[in-house]
Amino acid sequence: MRAHAHALLLAVLVALALALAPAPARAADAPPPPPTPAPEAAPAEPEKPAEDEAPEEAEKAEGECRVRIAEVEAVGDGESYRVRLEAEGAPEALRAKASFTMFIGENEGRAILRAQRGVRPPRPMTHDLLAAAVRTLGGTVERVTVTKVEEGTFHAEIRVARGGETLAIDARPSDSMALALLAGAPVFVRTGVLREAGRDPELPELPAAPEPPYL
Repeated sequence: MRAHAHALLLAVLVALALALAPAPARAADAPPPPPTPAPEAAPAEPEKPAEDEAPEEAEKAEGECRVRIAEVEAVGDGESYRVRLEAEGAPEALRAKASFTMFIGENEGRAILRAQRGVRPPRPMTHDLLAAAVRTLGGTVERVTVTKVEEGTFHAEIRVARGGETLAIDARPSDSMALALLAGAPVFVRTGVLREAGRDPELPELPAAPEPPYL
């Protein structure tokens, strides 16, 4: 009897212990894990300043107009010549500056006139020799460009194609024009030259230069 009472008491104590014990947390009741912090975005790299254009690219970006040699005449005692060029197809903003004049030496002036008139001297003169040398060496004069005015002096560039490449040769406009006429190559002018030295072709011609320039 006593053993039965002990067993009953033990059963009651176990049941009471089980009732008072906290129930194990279910998975659904578990607190949510702390949010994983989002990775910090990498700081944006500072933009690199744009590099200046190479001089050659900058020159290519500037507009060009084809020009014609409108007039060549001796001035004063004939030791210098006045050459007037007119740009064809100049931009609207430069239509009133589509003509420009340069003064060149006597030999160059005569060479340009001979080339314009198709006169061939008995023996090759300087520019005839230059044209023949380019041809003999396998080159072709592609074009001539009046590139800039610097301290009152015009500059030019001769483009010669040879062996699959193009050579750019710095030259005086007077020699370049004579060579272009002999080679049948076009002459161009950069718009920067028109902005600086161009004038209205309808205006009276400029007077002769007080001193012969060396172009």
